[in-house]
Amino acid sequence: MPSRPKTARTFENDSKSRLLLVLVALFSLIGASVSLELTRIHYLTHTDPYFQSICSVTKAIDCQEVARSSYSVFGGLPISIWALIGYLFVGTVALWGHSSKRLAPTFGAGLLVCSTIGAVGVSTVLAWISATRIESVCLFCASLYVVNLVLF
Repeated sequence: MPSRPKTARTFENDSKSRLLLVLVALFSLIGASVSLELTRIHYLTHTDPYFQSICSVTKAIDCQEVARSSYSVFGGLPISIWALIGYLFVGTVALWGHSSKRLAPTFGAGLLVCSTIGAVGVSTVLAWISATRIESVCLFCASLYVVNLVLF
């Protein structure tokens, strides 16, 4: 069966979706970079007694206070490593969806939507824990909350 020729509208939608996938990949890269910095802060907070993070401003705004809390680890790994894995997954799906080798024009859309919904949910819980349980806010963590909202 012959394929249907692309119309201008189909091409326009494809261009917009490809641009959106590039933006998702870009924001995933930003999220991964911040997650790496948070992992570094977590590691140094627990291993170097003289380490002072640039985001340790006051008792209420202190990345190290958050890193010291028991809430900063899940499943034996710092939350920042889980975030790094998530951002790498989302970025990979976005780039694969952008490639010409994708399985379908909407390849990965469902995975991206579910992943970003999950990320916003986790961000909401972590923001609540930071504000009510730890009583200190990490500026890098807060930037990831924004990245997750943008990705969504």
